[in-house]
Amino acid sequence: MTRLRYITVLLSITGFLLSLNPVCFSQDRDSWFPPQFPDMSRKYYFIDPVTFYMKDSAKGRLDLYIEIPVSNLLFKRNTVNDNFESSIVLTLDIKNSTGQSVIEQTYNETISYTNDEMQKESRSSIYYIKEFYLAPDFYKINFDIKDNNLNKDYPASDSVRIQDLAANNFMLSDIMLLSDYSTDEKGNKTITPLVNKNVAGVKNLYMFFEIYKNVDSSVNKDYSYKILDSKDKIISEGTFAYFLQNSLNKEFEKLDFFNHEPGVYKIQIIDNSTKEIVSRKNFVFSPMHLRGNQFHRDEHRTPRN
Repeated sequence: MTRLRYITVLLSITGFLLSLNPVCFSQDRDSWFPPQFPDMSRKYYFIDPVTFYMKDSAKGRLDLYIEIPVSNLLFKRNTVNDNFESSIVLTLDIKNSTGQSVIEQTYNETISYTNDEMQKESRSSIYYIKEFYLAPDFYKINFDIKDNNLNKDYPASDSVRIQDLAANNFMLSDIMLLSDYSTDEKGNKTITPLVNKNVAGVKNLYMFFEIYKNVDSSVNKDYSYKILDSKDKIISEGTFAYFLQNSLNKEFEKLDFFNHEPGVYKIQIIDNSTKEIVSRKNFVFSPMHLRGNQFHRDEHRTPRN
């Protein structure tokens, strides 16, 4: 059963829930429905696949983030425990470049709130993280959520590339967008992944990525980034200089993004020595946005199960 699940330092995670400010909606005794006249253009949920790599492993690690706004679910009162409950089924099918299914998983989830929790969490989101190890290839991710109370399915799809770490002297992971990032006096990292990739309402935009070095000597590496709009106009750009000593290097960078035009944008990271785009990420600016509380990681750890 999915309840209020908080992530703390060193705890492994299978899901988490991030809260917004409380808001109340009228409801009858047996059901809680989303607010009237919702924004029909909004997505029912969001998925964000992010890949990382491990030394001496021939596979990449796919972290699949899932965000479901509570307001999109139908809750019914359980007469046994007097809680409001939503029952959903998450179905995942990952296919390789030949169309063969390499991952097929189904997860049955029940989200349960007391009456007070329902009022407070009605504009929150529920988050899940699923972790998989995949050989180098291109993959199609087919995902579906079935709301059992509504008897309705909501399909979504995405794609991901797993690279061959051993074949590259230098390589970057995927980009993880963050809406917040800080470090305490003990060196513990506090991050807020931006799963819905919507930067509206985000005060500061950060990104996290890993750099992998497959040469023995330490080396200076220069990268640059660009943020472009849908017409490939450069919105902002900058450079990053790193002295790479370790095979695994975890990097956090703050991005300049002051554009308020709704639309789709993309981040590109370029290796300045080769002029090659080595990592990229799309995001959106839309007035409809969701934000969450922070969760904690130490030693630059990336979220994982």
